[in-house]
Amino acid sequence: MTNDTLTLFLSDFNFPALDYREISKRHNLIDFQSAAKCSGERSYYLKREAALLEISLVQYAMNKAVEKGFIPVITPDIINTDIADRCGFQPRSHSTQMYSLANEDKCLSATAEIPLAGMYLDEKIFLHDLPIKLVAFGRCFRVETGNRGKGRITGLYRVHQFSKVELFGLTANEDGTESEALLNEIVSLQKEIHTELGLHCRVLDMPTTQLGATAYRKYDIEAWMPGLKRYGEVTSASNCTDYQSQRLNIIYGKAAFGHKKKKLIDPKYVHTVNGTACAIPRTIIALLETHQKEDGSFALPDVLSTSFRSINTA
Repeated sequence: MTNDTLTLFLSDFNFPALDYREISKRHNLIDFQSAAKCSGERSYYLKREAALLEISLVQYAMNKAVEKGFIPVITPDIINTDIADRCGFQPRSHSTQMYSLANEDKCLSATAEIPLAGMYLDEKIFLHDLPIKLVAFGRCFRVETGNRGKGRITGLYRVHQFSKVELFGLTANEDGTESEALLNEIVSLQKEIHTELGLHCRVLDMPTTQLGATAYRKYDIEAWMPGLKRYGEVTSASNCTDYQSQRLNIIYGKAAFGHKKKKLIDPKYVHTVNGTACAIPRTIIALLETHQKEDGSFALPDVLSTSFRSINTA
């Protein structure tokens, strides 16, 4: 699965395509100016239909994952720094992208992947209970320094706080194929979600030079953004094998019945896999630009809630 294109064409407009910032300005959907006064740069207010669109996207992505057997979870946003460190996010580093809380050894979660993994700290799991598949809605908090170079997308694309629906799983490692199978399942679900949203995307099998310390293999999905005239990353999915589980001490094994209770035999570290079901701000960018019409309106896909999908902005 390399550079797998979901569709064979890009949006073909017979009128000049506007970028999402111009669409927002015309219809008062996203307020960067007021957010800058309140919270500084890389902040935003979603207003009117854009606010409802976030809620609809969260509901849609959560429902899709639950239909595929993922267990829904709402995670804490404040986490112990040690948990983030064990997950590979290095919150104490000078170059960290995480926010730390003053006078406490805690930080704000950069992704629901961290508290989902932390939920299983020091856990012992029976083989017959694997795989475990979770889907979480959470807020992501990121410093986002060092991302001002030429060609970078600004505005809603790279912000300090945003909503995201995250997929996470724990698998066995009996024959070495279990975590790869779950990674492929997650990528398949990501493709299904973004295809149903009417977005034109491509899947990138990332080279080893683009992998972080935690990932054994990683896929990115990029959506075409007609107004910006470029692809932008909207999801990623990673197989971390036992990188996180060794540091979090998450083990599994076959069940053996002892004198009083079941216990593990032949213990091994689980494998962990994660992926984005829907990163809300970037998905909103792609939706607004892809589904715009010449008359100033846009009709969102049928898979979104009926009360939100038909938005006439004329």
